[in-house]
Amino acid sequence: MSDGPNGVRGESLGSKRTPGVSIPVGVAIGASFDTDLALELGQLLGREAVRKSTHIVLAPTINIQRTPIGGRNFECLSEDAELTAQLAINLVRGVQHSDVCVTLKHFAGNDTERDRHTVNAQIDERTLREIYLRPFEAAVIDGEAWGLMSSYNLLNGEHTSQHFELLQQILRNEWGFDGVIVSDWFGFHDTAKSAKSGLDIAMPGPKTIYGDKLEQAFSRGEVSQHDLDARVAAVLQVILRTHAETRSADNAELSVDEPAERDLCRRAAAAGTVLVLGDSLSAAHNIPADAGWVSLLQQRVRQQSKTPARIVNASMSGETTAGALTRLPGLLAKENPTVVVIALGGNDALRGLTPAQVQGNLEKMVQASQKAGAKVLLLGIDVPPNYGPAYRQRLAAAYKALATQYKVPLLPFLLEGVALQPGMMQADGLHPTAQAQPKVLDNVWPLLRPLL
Repeated sequence: MSDGPNGVRGESLGSKRTPGVSIPVGVAIGASFDTDLALELGQLLGREAVRKSTHIVLAPTINIQRTPIGGRNFECLSEDAELTAQLAINLVRGVQHSDVCVTLKHFAGNDTERDRHTVNAQIDERTLREIYLRPFEAAVIDGEAWGLMSSYNLLNGEHTSQHFELLQQILRNEWGFDGVIVSDWFGFHDTAKSAKSGLDIAMPGPKTIYGDKLEQAFSRGEVSQHDLDARVAAVLQVILRTHAETRSADNAELSVDEPAERDLCRRAAAAGTVLVLGDSLSAAHNIPADAGWVSLLQQRVRQQSKTPARIVNASMSGETTAGALTRLPGLLAKENPTVVVIALGGNDALRGLTPAQVQGNLEKMVQASQKAGAKVLLLGIDVPPNYGPAYRQRLAAAYKALATQYKVPLLPFLLEGVALQPGMMQADGLHPTAQAQPKVLDNVWPLLRPLL
């Protein structure tokens, strides 16, 4: 067995540890909303496990992020049960493609690290089923997981490693789980209860509450022959599934630096966040929020991008380059975007700022975004003809100069093909209608897609 969720550690220790691939943590995978990506990452973990002479990977962590004091929220996939479930299915399939056993963890109700050995998670039936157990159910039934790890905590008054209803009635009888159940390290208590409830391996074995203690419990009649046979059968099953009889754990561990795997990890890490910083043109002014081009962008990213990202729309009606510049540091720190889309300048003109002032603020925003490690896309804004041709030309030149100097893509005019089209603008003549939003997105998409 070897940890873990974001890479296979192997058995060597300290300075002798074999270097390996580290994939993005669970919360980053969850932020991608990408089940295909989860499958690829699972396959990578399976290959790494074989390289590290590992038969069982102590992963994935599919608990739900329910509280900020969880302690290991970064290791979990999501706060959403169904998203976690769908990602978990493909992570399991990916790992087991290499005949390596997963251990879905931590089963169940494992939400906090504080007093984690003694905390009692009191969860009603519906909440337990619909939120806490849903990812495990999906990974067992649809992912056909071979292994599972019990958690440290108590669930409704009983430790999960000896919880008969949880391990036997729900997991094995109801869901049809036919794999191996291991405890978390030293997360076991009563020999007879654990053996009768379905705990197959008490880690770190072999002599914990099992071994001599299990033999003694059997001699006293506290554990039946049927219980022993079931525990032994589960262990033999995982030995056969992982080819442990021919693929020795004593084989030398291998460290492989494969460019394609590096690229996969990079893509997974980059499948993060796009921050859109604009004014009312990007804030769905006077139309339903889900009809705006930024909301439509989230849908298209999920459908068409190889690395789907979370879209954060920080646009505000009336926003200026100066106002956005003030907000930008906090947004960069909070959202950690991989791409920043800047669509500002129109309100600056309304307030009488010169194109040079607009350019100066935009330049600082580009610099701050790039310094934070984000790619930048500039969306140019035009102003009505009454501003005069000289002002309009200088404003357009400001966007072009920034794009050239900082090597960022530029869409010269966000509303190209929209602003002068009958029926595509609202009565104010400044804002596009809901029907025009797909066209606005079509203007942005060809430049944004390569950045994802």
